[in-house]
Amino acid sequence: MTQPKRLRRPAINPQPTPGRSAREYAELWYIALRVWSVREVELPPGNAGRYYPRDGSTEHLTMGEGGPIKATYLRTPAGDYTEQEVAQAIKTMTLSGIPETVQLGRMLSRLRDERSKTMVSLLRDGGWSSNREGAVRYGVAVLSLAVRLQDPQAELHLNVLRRVLARAEF
Repeated sequence: MTQPKRLRRPAINPQPTPGRSAREYAELWYIALRVWSVREVELPPGNAGRYYPRDGSTEHLTMGEGGPIKATYLRTPAGDYTEQEVAQAIKTMTLSGIPETVQLGRMLSRLRDERSKTMVSLLRDGGWSSNREGAVRYGVAVLSLAVRLQDPQAELHLNVLRRVLARAEF
């Protein structure tokens, strides 16, 4: 008499692995850059605290008198950065003298371009998407940007993804 097969229970791992944490953190940055969700902040009027001469002359700056000055901030996993900060960091990467950095900057530029056909997500079912190599490369790109923006968590995760890329297990 044969005994019925015992169902194998999936191993439950309460502690996320470094690889999984790096994938998930890269995904958060990827989505933040792909969606480009911003918040707008109205800054104090440009003439607040402006110096006006006592002699009655009308020579003064008119900058900021056309309406409120607005700043836009990109929402990221590490907090908000001005759109200008992020765009400048991407541009700096694209103009770098290091070919790998130029390639990463171009990937980020494509990610920002709404017309570009980039992956919707780096992950699928908790692992990398079906285009694993592309997902890892985009993960390296977005985390390289995060390191440039001084995200304290990004460097650890970036090192993990670089090791995955170096093994080239695709």
